[in-house]
Amino acid sequence: MQVKNLGAASQSNFPIFYSRNGQTPVQNTFSQTIAPGETKTHTFTPSISMGSGSHTFRVWTKLTGDQNALFNDTLVTTVQQLSFNANTYNATNAPICWGDYAYLYSSGGVQYQWSNGANTYYNYVNPATTTTYYVTVTGENPNCIDVDTLTVVVVPPPAQPNISGNSVLCSGSTVTLSSSITSNIVWYPTGQTTASITVSQGGYYYVRHKPCQRLRNLVGAFPGAGLLPGLPGT
Repeated sequence: MQVKNLGAASQSNFPIFYSRNGQTPVQNTFSQTIAPGETKTHTFTPSISMGSGSHTFRVWTKLTGDQNALFNDTLVTTVQQLSFNANTYNATNAPICWGDYAYLYSSGGVQYQWSNGANTYYNYVNPATTTTYYVTVTGENPNCIDVDTLTVVVVPPPAQPNISGNSVLCSGSTVTLSSSITSNIVWYPTGQTTASITVSQGGYYYVRHKPCQRLRNLVGAFPGAGLLPGLPGT
């Protein structure tokens, strides 16, 4: 609030009050020195949180010896608190794999400004690492502004597994193939999820490290043939 000295002498350290909706007054001390004719601003402490709706404030000073205390030391004003909240959510609703997109949405306002520069209510993001985004949302009343945040968790790219084992398969015998990565894997075409598999038929065998469903390393085991080089992950 603003306080103006209408007297002929400088003043300081006098009590100042406010009451909201007829509740118990809150008292502060105006500790600044205010010269005759000067206007200064005072911010009450502690701050308060108001619910939506209409709030009537009565604000006054109580200066000892005030010669015009009945007419110039009290103000009454009404403040309309508008209900406004921004809501943000990740439509992808799960951690994303490295290289993938997340679809972020916000609601509750008429203008949106995201930390990555997008200015629509939706935002497609492609972070390389776990990233927190924030959006500033403005309501129909331009004085109503809210900020919300959302963190997109990115699963790092899976490691490249390597397959080891004898690539020569004699008729009637078996070959054991082992993956350098032992968890979160699936062997194809057998469907096994163990660190090693034993095969008795020639053909192509590959292992997928699947935290982000990335294909890794294709090998072949044929009777009388060498181990085929691994294909790059996709």
